[in-house]
Amino acid sequence: MNRLLIHFFLIIGCLHLLPAAAQRMYQWEIYPSYHNSLKNVSSKEKVFSLCNNDLISYKPADQELYLYDKTNLLNEFQISFIKYNEEVKKLIIVYSDGNIDILRDNETVINLPQYKDKNISNKDINGVNISGKYALLSTGFGIVMLDMDKEIITNTYILDIKTRTATVFENSVYASTSSGVYKGDLTLNLLDKKNWKKISGYYLTDLLVFDNKLYGNNSSASLFRLNAQGTNFDVMDEKNINIFQVSNGIMIAANSSQIHLFQKSDQKTVITQKNTFTDLSYSNGTYWASMGYEGLQPYRLNSQNQLEATGEAIIPNSPVRNYFNFINYTGNRLLAVGGNLNYNNVKYDGTVMYYDAGKWTNFQDGSDIVSATKLPYVNTVNIAQDPKDPNHHFVTSARMGLYEFQDGKLLKHYSYDNSRLNSIIPNNKEYVSTAGAIYDENNNLWLINNQVDTIINIIKSDGTWTKIYDEKIKGFPTLDFILFDKKGRVWINSRRYYPGLYMLDYNKTIHESSDDQSIFRSTITNQDGTTYSPDFFYCMAEDHNGEIWVGTSLGLFVISNPDEFMSDNFHYTQIKVPRNDGTNYADYLLNNVSITCITVDGANRKWIGTTSGVYLVSADGLETIYHFTTDNSPLISNNINSIAIDPKTGRVMIATDKGLVAYNNDASEPEESLEKNNVLAYPNPVRPDYNGYITIKGLTANSSVKITSSNGQLITSGTSNGGIFTWNGRNKQGKRVASGTYSVMATDEEGKESVVIKIIIIR
Repeated sequence: MNRLLIHFFLIIGCLHLLPAAAQRMYQWEIYPSYHNSLKNVSSKEKVFSLCNNDLISYKPADQELYLYDKTNLLNEFQISFIKYNEEVKKLIIVYSDGNIDILRDNETVINLPQYKDKNISNKDINGVNISGKYALLSTGFGIVMLDMDKEIITNTYILDIKTRTATVFENSVYASTSSGVYKGDLTLNLLDKKNWKKISGYYLTDLLVFDNKLYGNNSSASLFRLNAQGTNFDVMDEKNINIFQVSNGIMIAANSSQIHLFQKSDQKTVITQKNTFTDLSYSNGTYWASMGYEGLQPYRLNSQNQLEATGEAIIPNSPVRNYFNFINYTGNRLLAVGGNLNYNNVKYDGTVMYYDAGKWTNFQDGSDIVSATKLPYVNTVNIAQDPKDPNHHFVTSARMGLYEFQDGKLLKHYSYDNSRLNSIIPNNKEYVSTAGAIYDENNNLWLINNQVDTIINIIKSDGTWTKIYDEKIKGFPTLDFILFDKKGRVWINSRRYYPGLYMLDYNKTIHESSDDQSIFRSTITNQDGTTYSPDFFYCMAEDHNGEIWVGTSLGLFVISNPDEFMSDNFHYTQIKVPRNDGTNYADYLLNNVSITCITVDGANRKWIGTTSGVYLVSADGLETIYHFTTDNSPLISNNINSIAIDPKTGRVMIATDKGLVAYNNDASEPEESLEKNNVLAYPNPVRPDYNGYITIKGLTANSSVKITSSNGQLITSGTSNGGIFTWNGRNKQGKRVASGTYSVMATDEEGKESVVIKIIIIR
């Protein structure tokens, strides 16, 4: 695959360089978080950094930044370790699941999945070290040695002890374990653990060879050096070292107040200065500091013997974290929040962001919010954008009340003392549970205040507050999302504890309760009379026909006629998919599959997120078009939290428990009428090196499309998916068409309007 290359000037720009209209159809993209630089290593030409477990590299000589992900060279997601081997000019990348990539200097990758695929119970890798051409992986059972020149695993030494770090020194392997440091002479058979000798009781978190001496570190104690006899380690003066690495001829040992730079074992420079570095490497006179959310910052040693920042920190434009619990589109802007309603002490840092016109905007967070509210800032669960002001947002949280943002900065925080919100525990601001924020057609903001007397709160367009009380849902703890259907009725799912689906018809009179009608259903009875009691009601979505699709822990159910939901005779529909095996049997669609989210695309097809990947089913649910998983696609996790679709481009954004991915879908929201200025094809012209699909967009629903050659011969025809039609550049016989100008005629479903555009193909 081609690498993604970005030129760096003052601030790193957007990750995805193609405009939205030019994204390749049926291709995948990943949106990793490249904030929060925690580790870095340097070669003579590049510095590599782990940012939120994602990889970047920067080449100072020509100011080139490389961003890596699973669609761009790498074979996995969530990196645990990186180490650069200067002898063989390669970077080893070790993932959290034990998979291994070796990145060569020519920007090609070889994958070594053998350790990941090994049939052992504990594949945890605790440390990675470089020694000559070898990489040593310290594991729960011993050491795995990898030849980075030949790119193979050469030896596995089973010590039956948890190993923290290992290296080779003077023809022996040294391994620091949970019970001390062991030495294995390479002239002996080290596959026999009897040939390993314990030489020290010290617990060392790192072992490094520098200037022909072996050093160790215990970050809570001090540095150590192997004595001349090789029988034990001597304690050194350097204390509480949390940064320890050899980088291009310099050994760096640092903590938050001192940086020790060893040029030789007996020669060093001591820098006394406070810092917030989490890692430090060196190359060509520049020290590269990982500074968390402040980025990867270059430093130079000045005449006062201090490290002085030089140039701008490297912080690629990207999501601030890989936290995506809920996403939705408001217009062409993707809104995202990172927390959830899991009350089992799972706390995600408050994360609010949006993606618009190829750029990420991350809202103010962290200590600034905590200082302003005097509360923890965690588990942001829902976001709503003001229809009158795209820079004005409300964000709900699982426990800390409601946040109001203007231009991405906190404007106001709402709790029980300054709003109509209530706390689960009286006078306790850490128990104000909010969720489900959404604006209605009159610009009133509806939101949920869980586990209190009155659940439904409304901030009216004039800024005043009101409530709607309903005994049926009083005190419910996990009401989650709000949906307004085509008739203005309110639907709310109760996720768990009291799982079910609530519907309120308030007749669009917020202040008049006498005409309200509502119902809460906790069980599901299908058309065959079978009754289910799901433990979770995760989601609901209304399709273009007005049907409500409901996702539960027991599968997928459809409210075919929402008008009947309050009727005593109401039943859900489970879609039956014929087996087509010569029998009359059929199976319920996605029966007993946990359906976590549902979104409807421009062709009325359903994108269904589950705990086993993503399904795309036809508008009626009778055909499963795709089932994407981590095994057959670049999807980074099978646990899907939320799905949102860009109404203009049809791009499907998929929020997983490991981050955000996108699939360039072939269906967008249709236009209301066919207008030549709106209909376009891309790429156009189609150049010789292009082998992808050609996309025609800006169509009405179910437009009839015909593509003909310059002499009028029909090349292909079909019907648009919403506002999009795709063509693979081939004729009906499957052969690539020749160079020339091709006409695209699109006619609306009624046959009343048509447009013609041209596509130029160059072979």
